[in-house]
Amino acid sequence: MKLYLLLISLLLNCVNLDELKNAEPMNYLYGVVVASIRGTQTSLTDQAAFQIQGTLKDASGNPIANATLSLGVSQSIVSREAVTTSTTTDANGNYTLNVKLGNFSVKVTNSSGAEIGSFRMNATSTTTKPEISVTSGNMSLVVTAVTVPSPISPVTIAPSNLSYSSSTLNLTVGTAMNSMTPSVTGTVSTYSVSPSLPSGLSFSSSTGLISGTPLTSQSAIGYTITASNRGGSSTYPISISIANIQNNLSPPSNFTYSSSFLTVNVGSSVSLSPTVSGVVSSYSINPTTLPNGLNFNINSGLLSGTPSAVTSVSPYTISAINSGGSSKFTLNILIEPKVTVSLDNIIWQKCTIGLSGDSCNGGTAIKINWASASEECNNLVLGGRSDWRLPTLEELRSLVVYNKSPTIDLNNFPGTQSDVYWTSTIVTYYAYVVNFSNGNQDRDFRIIYYSNNPQYY
Repeated sequence: MKLYLLLISLLLNCVNLDELKNAEPMNYLYGVVVASIRGTQTSLTDQAAFQIQGTLKDASGNPIANATLSLGVSQSIVSREAVTTSTTTDANGNYTLNVKLGNFSVKVTNSSGAEIGSFRMNATSTTTKPEISVTSGNMSLVVTAVTVPSPISPVTIAPSNLSYSSSTLNLTVGTAMNSMTPSVTGTVSTYSVSPSLPSGLSFSSSTGLISGTPLTSQSAIGYTITASNRGGSSTYPISISIANIQNNLSPPSNFTYSSSFLTVNVGSSVSLSPTVSGVVSSYSINPTTLPNGLNFNINSGLLSGTPSAVTSVSPYTISAINSGGSSKFTLNILIEPKVTVSLDNIIWQKCTIGLSGDSCNGGTAIKINWASASEECNNLVLGGRSDWRLPTLEELRSLVVYNKSPTIDLNNFPGTQSDVYWTSTIVTYYAYVVNFSNGNQDRDFRIIYYSNNPQYY
């Protein structure tokens, strides 16, 4: 029933009684529906039969430029998505007309809109030039070509009724706005905004979504949002003001890191974040030059990275800042030599127990029994790790390099002794060892039966 009422309404709005007398009912109804959609009584099937091109000339044979050729009403046709009833000659008097078969008038007006002549055109074939006769004025309408016009694409209706939940946004620096999505009638290919939104706010060209956290204050500024497709566009104005209430803020307080002394080994990663009370706009560090491999984030105060070189202890002053002031913290940073080596997904202690330094040349290597060696590894905290253990026989033998003395790569493990080292592998009463004087493995049963257990590295 709703469909019938719609069609009746369209007929009442659009029907011309004289036309209705001679129209096939279904064809006329289709034309009226399409006309209502397009705002004209021209149906999509009412297209040009062919295209003619030529030149408009005066009595002396000179081209008439910028003259408008207006076709009779019977020639109102759909051409390239537009209803074509006229065309304008170019600087050389050339014109292009998309026409239907039939006998119709062509009125000529100059650039001021005054009529300067008229023709009668009789088009009887889509392959031959139409017959043209002058009905007024002293000019000629020359036809130079007859072609089939380009296909007509489907009609695209421009978006309309674009709107947002509010046309006025009163925002605050540092406070996220409530995201806004537009409402629009029709299909939208793309959204745009002009001028660009304030710093911190984002705009989606695919959805029209406005979101974000403003970073700077401003008085009210007008912005135009546009929803577009190839049929046209719809716009919506929005005013945005941004207040900076941080002018009355108290300085940050209780600013601290987990420790005031940071010791990191070369090759070990670090990630250290602060805790603070109050609003922080930014962080700073002084001096600004950090040990190689470390980075400082001015937005979060995060100190992170993997140091690549040894440094002595250096104090750094870190500040948490807002418009009301700042709070400071002193962090002492020490980068020590590399203490671990990573090979085949296993992390090794670089120096034999008792030795230290980048070349493991400080101190004295210590021999201990198997139980003490196992306990020493289990309790070791080194390179930011506490999950150490004695290696298995297979793991320790993987370090043997037979053409070296001691039989190990001293570039990775400087200070290694040409002697016996413990493993965690035990079979019955025996603990296996690896001798780096020759690269051989062996086992020692005295870890159980002798009170004077053997002392190895």
